[in-house]
Amino acid sequence: MQARLVVYTSFRHISYQLLKSERDANHFVHFSEWSSLERARRFFESPELVKIRKQAGVKTPDFLYLQALEKGVL
Repeated sequence: MQARLVVYTSFRHISYQLLKSERDANHFVHFSEWSSLERARRFFESPELVKIRKQAGVKTPDFLYLQALEKGVL
């Protein structure tokens, strides 16, 4: 857990949310907020993370990098 925190904070990760599909227990969606899109790309596509995914047997996910237009609370 501590190592994960160091990795996230070194790339300026702000927050995240992990969701699981109610229909498919193997389908996850990960939302995260970063200080910049470039930092997010560098983290998710870094050789270190690619290696960790491979060792864990996790398929490389499809990445979609988005810019926030609006944020609020209802």
